[in-house]
Amino acid sequence: MPPILIQRLLNRPGDEPTMTYQLQPDESFSEGIRRIILAELDQAHRYLTERPSDLSADDAIHEARKSFKKLRAALRLVRNDIGEATFRQENAVIRDAGRLLSDLRDSYVLVETVDRLKEQYADQLRPEALADVRQQLFTRYAQVRADMLADEARLAQVVALLAEARPRLANLPISSNGPSAWRGGLRRVYRRGRRRMALAYREPTSERFHDWRKRVKYFWYHLLILQPIWEAAGDRHNKGQWAEQVSLLADYLGLEHDLAVLAEVVLYEKIAPETAERALLLALIAHERGRLQAAARPLGEEIYADKPAKLVKQMVGFWHFNKQ
Repeated sequence: MPPILIQRLLNRPGDEPTMTYQLQPDESFSEGIRRIILAELDQAHRYLTERPSDLSADDAIHEARKSFKKLRAALRLVRNDIGEATFRQENAVIRDAGRLLSDLRDSYVLVETVDRLKEQYADQLRPEALADVRQQLFTRYAQVRADMLADEARLAQVVALLAEARPRLANLPISSNGPSAWRGGLRRVYRRGRRRMALAYREPTSERFHDWRKRVKYFWYHLLILQPIWEAAGDRHNKGQWAEQVSLLADYLGLEHDLAVLAEVVLYEKIAPETAERALLLALIAHERGRLQAAARPLGEEIYADKPAKLVKQMVGFWHFNKQ
């Protein structure tokens, strides 16, 4: 059973990609992947220029960043097919657009992580525990928020980057409608995830686990895009819960990363310096990171049990199964 912290994380609304983030039966692969990429680009553009009335400015920026990540994952799936130069150009543009918006969400996650820790240890902590740390982090976030929302030039720069990229993305040079369009990208992401897992447990630093988490997330997005290919045949190969397992692993590693960043900010930005409250927070962080790393290991070993060549061969087999 996942820790309470993870159960709350898994129940958060609006984190699952929609049905549009997968290939459809009535389209070729090249049509589908271009549609997916442009849909995420246009969605991000709408969030930043025509914010829905039910979203705060913070949430709109967060949703735009999620679309950027999904778009970059789709580019990685066809990386071998479109060529390294094209991939690097378009990936860099979307990556840089996301980085221009990252400070706001990153600063709020620190506050949110403290709240999750308080909930996790509610039975052991006084009600007012960690209040001073939380207030300092919230003040920090509020300043970042004010600065970003007042910086119209920054938002305009992101919107301009998206507008410039759209015609290029609409004409990505995808040369195949068969497995050769995606198998190289899938193999690369799965292989790197497998290697990053081994490195993370050999040298368990926050950087190693964060690097692994990124590869797990890309693999999850690839499974979502290709879901119609593997899902029907996958039940015959114990792959029925594949995407859910990979999503859970990404959540474990995502929360582990949030805790690592919180510890770094508290230490190096001198939040509540030399107080018992800070010592308590750092002890809780260390304990939770250890629990999450331990919980991620058997799940990762199951997901990455196959060698990359076997995984790709199986997926190509699922493709042909669905084309019969």
